[in-house]
Amino acid sequence: SPSWTELRLRVVQSERTRAGFLFPDNPELAFESVSDRPFDNRGDGGYSLSLSQEVEIAGQRGKRKRIAGLAVDQTQAESARAEQVLMAGVKAAYHRLALSREKLKVAAALLELNDRLAEAAKQRYQSGDVSELEINLILAERDQVAAERARLEAEAWAAETALNLLLGRPAAQATLVRADTA
Repeated sequence: SPSWTELRLRVVQSERTRAGFLFPDNPELAFESVSDRPFDNRGDGGYSLSLSQEVEIAGQRGKRKRIAGLAVDQTQAESARAEQVLMAGVKAAYHRLALSREKLKVAAALLELNDRLAEAAKQRYQSGDVSELEINLILAERDQVAAERARLEAEAWAAETALNLLLGRPAAQATLVRADTA
């Protein structure tokens, strides 16, 4: 189905076409019958028929054509501007999504390393090599990384939703992006 801007462009183009007509409006025909029958029935009455057509003078048609042409130009410019804004929004949302997914990969790798460090620290604690304070610091660091990962997941979800909505797709639809690392 056509978009709003396409429909608006069709309307102003049809107005421009109509502005080029010599007689843009149809003539009006009026018929009237007058009688005194309902009141005193003396037979007075008559008929009237009139035809009227608007005639433009002093360059009105040319001005109307010029205004209609300007309206088409303005609508085309507005449509092009809206397209540029949409494309910029899509590109920005795409790159936001790609960046947030890359950050999410780094956070996942960092969380995995912190999990391994915590396991190693627990084993060292059991053998008496590290104190409980050191283990608690390592676990706190791991929890901070887990919280950051959760924040990045929410950021990636929001970026994906924004991109899908800009593309006119369902918000929850999975979107594949490829980060250009070159």
